[in-house]
Amino acid sequence: VRNPLKDDPLLRAEKPRWWRDKSRKASKGQRKTIRELESEGYVFRRPKYGAMIDWNELFKTEPNEELDIWWEIGFGYGDNLLRLSEQYASNSKMKFFGNEIHEPGLGTTSKRLQQGLNNQRHWRDYTLLPEVSDVEMVDCKPYRNLRLSGGDAIKMLGNIPAKSLANVSITNPDPFPHAQRFRIIQLHSLKMFW
Repeated sequence: VRNPLKDDPLLRAEKPRWWRDKSRKASKGQRKTIRELESEGYVFRRPKYGAMIDWNELFKTEPNEELDIWWEIGFGYGDNLLRLSEQYASNSKMKFFGNEIHEPGLGTTSKRLQQGLNNQRHWRDYTLLPEVSDVEMVDCKPYRNLRLSGGDAIKMLGNIPAKSLANVSITNPDPFPHAQRFRIIQLHSLKMFW
């Protein structure tokens, strides 16, 4: 006899099938770019549970320097995150940390970031900005204020030091309309942000 409850996504410990089918891997080129940027320090792997992220080490700044960390969860293909990085490039205190669970999104953003780094220009809307744009660029290496990470943001919460975030931006927070336990905006996760 078949158990109808076994197929109910609300009762399974794993993500719903439609989500697993949609969450494909990044292409070979994207995975290669992610690995290259990881070795350069632009893509960050989540540390083991309990190990706190040292923002100064991650962004290669002076120890104990006060930073304004903006964390964007679910950055998709990185349009907003890359634009913010460009907009605040001359502000040495402002740093951006993006987290995306969808590997192709991380791969696309990584490719854009790498092309900008290779050309020493910021990426925007499928074109590279000229060296001097409407944003004041004073001795700015592109994307020195940006780090990316893949994976589940809820799992990353245990590695974020308390009261270290200046801003948290959550994009498309509810891809699971019926499976509430997978939602990022819940009382216990909101308490962890602050």
